[in-house]
Amino acid sequence: MSTVTARHNRYALAVVVSVAAIFLPATASAEMRDIPVPAAVVYAGDQIVQGMLIDKPFSVPDAAAKNYVLLRRQVEGLYAKRTLLPGKPIPLAYVKLRDSVVQGVLTKATFEMNGLVISTFLIPLQSGVAGELVDARNPEYGRTIKALVKSDGSLQVGGL
Repeated sequence: MSTVTARHNRYALAVVVSVAAIFLPATASAEMRDIPVPAAVVYAGDQIVQGMLIDKPFSVPDAAAKNYVLLRRQVEGLYAKRTLLPGKPIPLAYVKLRDSVVQGVLTKATFEMNGLVISTFLIPLQSGVAGELVDARNPEYGRTIKALVKSDGSLQVGGL
């Protein structure tokens, strides 16, 4: 068999395999599931409520399923980090809890150690949810420090 014929046979085999992959049904690891998708565009910062979602069947491979919203209760009440397109699956990385502190808004901060409590106000340099560590600036001195966002919307400084 000549080199040209062998090369031609390899290309023909590659084309057959590619066409078969397109037209053959998906493997068992990628089952069809009804997953919630936006009914209309959801913009970054918008809260996701029940009426915004519809169920649409998708073939989701098991390996990718952990990265996407599979149930409505996973996203209802959360906020979009990025624009969500209608009819497209929602990546978990594109939704978040409501920010407890908002960038640029004067926020109460406390320092606690051995019964001593010092309170002041800081300006968060980024928005954050409870439990996140954010940078905040002291407006009096201009110094930037790390602060822990608390669930009540305040910041905790020191003892982290």
